[in-house]
Amino acid sequence: VVSGNTGEVERLYREADALVDAAGAMPRRLPVLRSLASFHLYRGEIDRTLDIGQQVMRLAEQEDDPRLLLEAHLILGPSLAFVGRAREGLDHLDRAVEMFDPEGYRSAPFRLGPNPGVAAAAVSALLHFIFGDPRTSEQRAETALDLAARLGHPYSLAYGTFHVALLDLWQGRFDRARRRADEVIAIAGAHQYDIWTAIGHVLGG
Repeated sequence: VVSGNTGEVERLYREADALVDAAGAMPRRLPVLRSLASFHLYRGEIDRTLDIGQQVMRLAEQEDDPRLLLEAHLILGPSLAFVGRAREGLDHLDRAVEMFDPEGYRSAPFRLGPNPGVAAAAVSALLHFIFGDPRTSEQRAETALDLAARLGHPYSLAYGTFHVALLDLWQGRFDRARRRADEVIAIAGAHQYDIWTAIGHVLGG
C-alpha cells in the first residue's frame, strides 16, 4: 500500500483472504476483509465495498458474533450512503455506534486500524452533516473523541481527531480545525504514524 492502492495490493489481500478462509480462521479473516473493503472504498469502487460488507454481514449472522455484526454495519454504512441509499447507510452506522461496548473491545484480538466504535462515530458524524442533520453530527463527533480518549488507543485518537477536525473545517470553524490538525500531527509524531502526519499537515494547510 505504501506504493499506492494498486492491483498488486488487491491481489495480496485476496491471497491472504484465501489462506485464512481455507484454514477456517474467522478471527484472522476479519482484518483482511476490512482492509480490502477500505481499499475498494479509497479507490471509489463502492459496489465492491458493499459486496464485502454484505459478505461480512452473512458471516456475522452465521457465527452469531456481535463483533462481526458491528464490523458489517461499519462497512455497509458509508458504502450504502455513497450509492444513494443515505437513510439505510446512516441506520447501519447508528446501529454500529449503539452496539459498541468499550470494555468489550479493549483487548479485541487481531485488531488493525482504528477502533470500530471510534470509526463508526466519526464517519457517522461526517455523513449526518452531509445529509442535513448537524445536531446528530455534533453528537457523533463528541462520541468519537470521547471513545478514543477513554480507550487510550493513539491510532484511534488520531483517526477520530482528524475526522472531527474535517467536520470543523466544513463548518467554517477554522481555528478549531487548525488546533485539531496540530493534535493529529503531535499524536502521529509520537507514534510514527507517517500517514497521519501527512494528512494532519494537509488539514492544517
